[in-house]
Amino acid sequence: MNDGPRQRRVLRLGFVGSLVVIALLGAAQEAFPFFSMTDLVRSAIPLGLPADLWDYYIPRHNPQTASKIELGRRLFFDKRLSLDGSVACATCHDPQLGFADGKSVAEGVAQKRGTRNSPTLLNVLFNPGQFWDGRADSLEDQAVLPLTNPVEMGNPSLETVISRLRSLPEYAVGFR
Repeated sequence: MNDGPRQRRVLRLGFVGSLVVIALLGAAQEAFPFFSMTDLVRSAIPLGLPADLWDYYIPRHNPQTASKIELGRRLFFDKRLSLDGSVACATCHDPQLGFADGKSVAEGVAQKRGTRNSPTLLNVLFNPGQFWDGRADSLEDQAVLPLTNPVEMGNPSLETVISRLRSLPEYAVGFR
């Protein structure tokens, strides 16, 4: 495939961004194990929220399925997404701590300390900007930044993360 740099970037952002919603629903299943995956997919719309508003926020090109939610759950808790295998998304966004970490300052790879605490992931789908300072406009934009931040997950590039995932048989099957 001989895609241009812009097309590859759009595909990478779409790939990583799609994982965010999937990961959050998967993490919800971890936090609330009494729900089945089918229940979570079927009841993804929070009580009191109009279906058309929910449809506005969920990408139409990427409808939720039980298998995608399970894939996201695995990714959310997988420390292999970090450069040194020490940090997963759930490290800073622990479901048992309201999808935050309870620390005054977040800690990433090699126990490097950030400058802010980890915000909760609850209801972030509805935030007009992501991170405390709003520097990412969408969850898709947000998902890329921790993976390649030298203090957070420490990967030198998205290509490094994608290559690592491609080398893991369980993910090759899951992404298919």
